[in-house]
Amino acid sequence: MDFHALDSAVRTDTWLSNEEEVDKSLVFNGSVNPWDPDSDDDGLTDGQEVHGVTEAVSADLVEMDESVSYDTDPTDPDTDGDGYWDGWIGVYGVDWSDNVVLYQEHLPGGISGDQMVSEQADIHNVTGTNTPGADIFDNGTKFHSAVHVGERHWNTVPTSRSDDPDTSLGIEVDYLRGHDPQQITNNQNESVLELAKENYRLYGIDLNFSISDELAKPDLRDVCRASNENNCKFDPTVGNITPDTFNANELSRVEGEFHDNESKLHLLFVNQYNDPPTELPKFYPHDLFVEEGVPGVAGHTGSPAMITALETNPAFGVPYGAVIFTDSTGGTSDTYAVLMEEIGHTLGAGYADDKVGKIAECYSGGDCYGIGIGGGTDQTPEQIRFGKTASDEWSVMATSPRSIDGFYAFSVEEISTIDTDDIPSHG
Repeated sequence: MDFHALDSAVRTDTWLSNEEEVDKSLVFNGSVNPWDPDSDDDGLTDGQEVHGVTEAVSADLVEMDESVSYDTDPTDPDTDGDGYWDGWIGVYGVDWSDNVVLYQEHLPGGISGDQMVSEQADIHNVTGTNTPGADIFDNGTKFHSAVHVGERHWNTVPTSRSDDPDTSLGIEVDYLRGHDPQQITNNQNESVLELAKENYRLYGIDLNFSISDELAKPDLRDVCRASNENNCKFDPTVGNITPDTFNANELSRVEGEFHDNESKLHLLFVNQYNDPPTELPKFYPHDLFVEEGVPGVAGHTGSPAMITALETNPAFGVPYGAVIFTDSTGGTSDTYAVLMEEIGHTLGAGYADDKVGKIAECYSGGDCYGIGIGGGTDQTPEQIRFGKTASDEWSVMATSPRSIDGFYAFSVEEISTIDTDDIPSHG
């Protein structure tokens, strides 16, 4: 049977007889379950782990894909013990793994009913110094999301402890005076930066924040809105930044002036977005799409198509990394949720459900942007169950993400495109 695997490629299962599964249980000193296609829940079928991963290269031809085939243990999700699971995406705690293995196959038209994988919003405790995770309850116990982004996703070897994924992201933080993210804290005096760092650590991703510049309004008023200072001197329609509000072009100029280390993502905290017609020049297409009062923006959504469109078209470009407008967020919890989403965009999370070449953004389970293109609603909503109620608007990249025990969860579709490369930057 051909199916879209968790890396979206068309693959097949590799058959194991009941006799061979019994034999492999003895070899691996664990149970290869003849009733479960993926005994260790790492997102690979038992046959793929034992005999290799195939790829359907045409309607009539299936070949072994040597680039992702390794002799991994079908009874242990982490064969080499480095803390990262063997497959692309695995989900801890599922009783029956069919819906995880076939998740991408089920996605067109949306996931609901018997296809739901509600465990993806859970967390579980983990042990070991190598295992990624976070002590999110400050009780000495490390937890990891039930969703594990594995070594095949990160393009490392799941049978070698010397080839560990590099899942770190350096983030340079600037802020407008009065909007210091270190002062936006919860009841436990944890800042939104600390909360986001712990939340991403649940997925094995290390965010390294470095506070750089506190920006005073008088300093910003000395910065020309145009990249060429002569435009401010000789063109009466172009002035300096007016930092009571910011449009995309002004944000681009702030990043161009104050982003010191372009190997890091630039994260900016300011007051609010506004784009009066009189403030020239504009930064297109961003100033065309961004709405007044938006709580946050990112330079691009991480999709290869958008990166190519912005970085290769001289009329466009990437204006900034990520920006949080704290006057438009409703306190610490909302700022935390917006920060999770905008960093998610910079990492490429959530673009798989976008429309028109993966450029017109869709919110998970909600509406899609559309001015001439796109529009409508998400065509691949992912329902999970909370008690007796099913919801498809709960994840980080949704319009209204749901706080679950104080943290935010990515859906399988969102996390399946995450990457620490191609981070948006004005430079």
